[in-house]
Amino acid sequence: MTLTGRAEPVILRVAPEEGRQFRSERHLMRNEYASQPWLAVVAPLMPQVLAADWSHEVIGRDWMIQTCLDGVPAPEQLGAYPRTEWSAFFRQMGAIARSVHDVRGPYFGPVGGPGHGTWSEAVLTSLEEIAADLEGAGLDAGDVRRSPQGPRTAGPRSTRSPNQGC
Repeated sequence: MTLTGRAEPVILRVAPEEGRQFRSERHLMRNEYASQPWLAVVAPLMPQVLAADWSHEVIGRDWMIQTCLDGVPAPEQLGAYPRTEWSAFFRQMGAIARSVHDVRGPYFGPVGGPGHGTWSEAVLTSLEEIAADLEGAGLDAGDVRRSPQGPRTAGPRSTRSPNQGC
């Protein structure tokens, strides 16, 4: 879409109605917005948020307006380059991923919470929410609930700080 006074197009993103959001994705747009200060290291590579509203007064849903990024998605264009040049692209992607993974927060999990003491706890909670979403939609969640270690049991809490990994 276009905004008056802006030469470049922008993107209006609108979240699903609250009642139609999956448990695993509840307030996902709000969490994305809240994560921006943590991702300052890659901010030049991300769309800029021009406006956001969680009040539901304008359209009855969460929404954000963001800038468009220049470029072409890699799956659409990477094949046009010789395979010998792909390694440089993937090294750059790895460096970007490393810089994001180096960001440390007070806990593991969504920026807006709930927080977990370990990465493993955050992943298991996420999988439990996904399984509940699948079952709520009438689908089989057996594969998501199944673990190579067997059923999840409460064990001793980690003594590691959230910055020490899982």
